[in-house]
Amino acid sequence: MKNPLQQVLVYLVVMSLCGCVTRSDKIFSMSDRKQQAIKLEKRKHLADALWQWQIISAASPEDKDAQQAITRLERQIDTQLVKLQGQVKKQNSPEQQRLLHLKILALQPANQQAIAALRQLEWGAADQAASDKSASMANWQRKPATPTSDKAQKSSAATSSPSLASASQLTQINKLLDSAEHRLREQQWEQAGELLLQASDLSQPNTSGRLLAMKKQLSQQYYSQGMRVLTSNLEQAIDDLQTSLWFDPDNIKARIQLSRASTMKQNLEEIRNPK
Repeated sequence: MKNPLQQVLVYLVVMSLCGCVTRSDKIFSMSDRKQQAIKLEKRKHLADALWQWQIISAASPEDKDAQQAITRLERQIDTQLVKLQGQVKKQNSPEQQRLLHLKILALQPANQQAIAALRQLEWGAADQAASDKSASMANWQRKPATPTSDKAQKSSAATSSPSLASASQLTQINKLLDSAEHRLREQQWEQAGELLLQASDLSQPNTSGRLLAMKKQLSQQYYSQGMRVLTSNLEQAIDDLQTSLWFDPDNIKARIQLSRASTMKQNLEEIRNPK
């Protein structure tokens, strides 16, 4: 990981190389950069202003304006960080905590404490989203069982032993899993999911391994499907990632991407509907 000075130097090298093939009237001079830094500071974009002054200082270490500006901005940023961190400790609302951590990162983008706290909040949001999906999936296109008369139930109980009932159920589960396996090969994900849901209701210990493997396979398919549409259809991506987690709650990649997608959706809604 490069330190800030190394990043500045790399940036300057790249900019100088670009300047070799750029018209001189379009080169961003140090004078222009100073004006930009001043404007950023006036607009309270302290981290961006500090970055500009650090670039100037790296190119001209003797520049007194840059040295003074860096000292001043670092002091202002430290003061605001202490204030925001104090507000975080007093805040119980996850949403308000998230906004405060975002403000901290706006001042100090590499603040590991804020990054870790945001990650924890996002995982909590992803867990809640997956739980909501589980509740909705419980009745996902599931057909109600056909009612049986009392007489038929008594007759069945009299003629069937537990072992026969278990064997019959095992046969039914294997048929469902065979059908689901065929649907997976045909890339018919929704139909495969319906069959796996039915098999889950009847699952027995000697079929759980095969059922689990197929659920993980379907989870991966929904994860891939969600990632394909993440930038074009955010709502669909979130739904696919939630479904992925429903079939395999241990799918870490799906959990991380669901957290990010949920945050993207929330940020977009805040931009469209500012308070």
